[in-house]
Amino acid sequence: RSFYNLFNYIITTNSYYNYRNSGLADINRSIVERSSFVGLFLIILLIVSIPLITLTVLYLYFKYKRKVKKVRKEDRHKYTDLLTSLKNRNYLNKKASDWENSKVYPQAVVIIDLNNVKYVNDNFGHHIGDELLIKFAGILQETLGSIGFVGRMGGDEFIAVIYHTSEAKIKEILKSLNREKDRLNSYENQIPIDYACGWALSSDDMACTMQMLLDDADAYMYKNKQLCKKYN
Repeated sequence: RSFYNLFNYIITTNSYYNYRNSGLADINRSIVERSSFVGLFLIILLIVSIPLITLTVLYLYFKYKRKVKKVRKEDRHKYTDLLTSLKNRNYLNKKASDWENSKVYPQAVVIIDLNNVKYVNDNFGHHIGDELLIKFAGILQETLGSIGFVGRMGGDEFIAVIYHTSEAKIKEILKSLNREKDRLNSYENQIPIDYACGWALSSDDMACTMQMLLDDADAYMYKNKQLCKKYN
């Protein structure tokens, strides 16, 4: 009973409440200090993280841009003739199946062989021969580029693939090409440009693969080239 009286005395005196309030104040202060520390830590973490995240995003962005640029450069070297900037044979081989499956008829293939390139290279130098090829590629692109695909097969041979056309349209296009060639040849100090060409036309009632058109156009071009040699 003496212990009970002592306990009852302690909790009913101010010293108990002062002790309790002091303890609660210490706990509150500890919580506030801890909250302040956590808040400060989060602020510091945020300040440090934002630049790091920004730098990481920029690094990944420029890495992606470099990769895209590298792929485009590789594709350009793979599918573009670097001398004339026309598409090359690799591009033609890549797109041939797409053209065949497109069911876009009629399609025409024109093979153009630039004459006397070897003669120019041997007598005036390869740089003059390159200029001749570049000029002729420009004529082809200007005349045929807006209505179809124009490419360089290699050496002195070029190709055009034209869609939604006809025999009459092809003949008119070739006349325009010839007029442009004559116009360029009229300039002074111009090494004459001459070429032989052949073409083949498909239609919706005559199934032709791209290779068949290429073979027919090439045979026609070779025949015209022999005629040019015979009469020149």
